[in-house]
Amino acid sequence: AGATALRLVTISAYTDLRCSTPSYDSRVWREDSRRGDVCFSSGDAEQDRQQGRVWAQQYAARPEHATHPEAAPYYASDGALGALPPTLMVVGDEESMLSESTELAARARAAGADLTLSVYPRMWHVWPMYSEACRCPEPGAVLCEAEEALAQIAAWCRA
Repeated sequence: AGATALRLVTISAYTDLRCSTPSYDSRVWREDSRRGDVCFSSGDAEQDRQQGRVWAQQYAARPEHATHPEAAPYYASDGALGALPPTLMVVGDEESMLSESTELAARARAAGADLTLSVYPRMWHVWPMYSEACRCPEPGAVLCEAEEALAQIAAWCRA
């Protein structure tokens, strides 16, 4: 029997538990333009960062864990990133975590990782998990972009 191939998929990865990357400012929700991260952003970048750090503390237990690579891969060494299994990162271009995903992906690729980054236009944090009607012609249809992302993930995992 052959070995099972390990693959990694992330959806809207929360890799920087300090919430320090630029998209926390550039992707803040704006009601007037209906742009930004409607799911993760309150409309106030500093409040969003503080809330993200509260969630990080609940997840990572102690403040010093917020930069530990096992809890926050954004802080992993180039060697660790280069050793990642084949990875697919799916992220929306409106979400607060966009830049931590794009920066981590760039570093991992530079370190030699086989990493595919898919950035979906106008999508917010964890949009593939939503089943709202949107631009789909059929009544009650799921979010088309969610279906597309889930189909991409399934195809990538089967490859």
